[in-house]
Amino acid sequence: MASPDNRCKGVVYHTLLEVVRVRCGEVVAASVVEHTDGALREALRYGSIVRGGWYPAAWYRALHRSAAQVTKEQRLAFIIGRESTLADFKTGFMRLVLKVVSPSFVLSMGSQVFNRYFEHGTLKIEPGTCSAVVTWTDVPGFDANLWEDVLGGCVGALMAGGAQNVSARRLSGGRDGDQGSVVELTWQ
Repeated sequence: MASPDNRCKGVVYHTLLEVVRVRCGEVVAASVVEHTDGALREALRYGSIVRGGWYPAAWYRALHRSAAQVTKEQRLAFIIGRESTLADFKTGFMRLVLKVVSPSFVLSMGSQVFNRYFEHGTLKIEPGTCSAVVTWTDVPGFDANLWEDVLGGCVGALMAGGAQNVSARRLSGGRDGDQGSVVELTWQ
């Protein structure tokens, strides 16, 4: 029996296309949309994906695949996660929070933040000194691109919190069809 799919907030679709626009230009972003199929393409064309709505993770996987095919940019999914997280932390309230917290504290917020963007799944963080082991479990509907996206988000959160020389090493999972992943993050 197939596992259930996940759903994600509409904001992730908008953010992915915004990162592509900034990195590659409006024409390339429009081409990404045109390379998607069916209902997703129509929803993107006509603006019916709202930032606060919930949409199939299958659509987000398809949008990532289209972006990777059109741009041919290496590790685009990781870059999207990192850049969108950095952009989120540069606005309003979050910008103020960063002035008084550590990278470890910013990363610790990840378990609450993950389920604001993805309907199913659990994120657990085991902090160390300038390191952490991050474990995602029970996350249906992810492929390698979505795993790279959330990993990039973790790196972006650490960078926003002032961490430097951030590195990530996948210990397990994080491939197409995996419902979990374990990653070790280190920073200075």
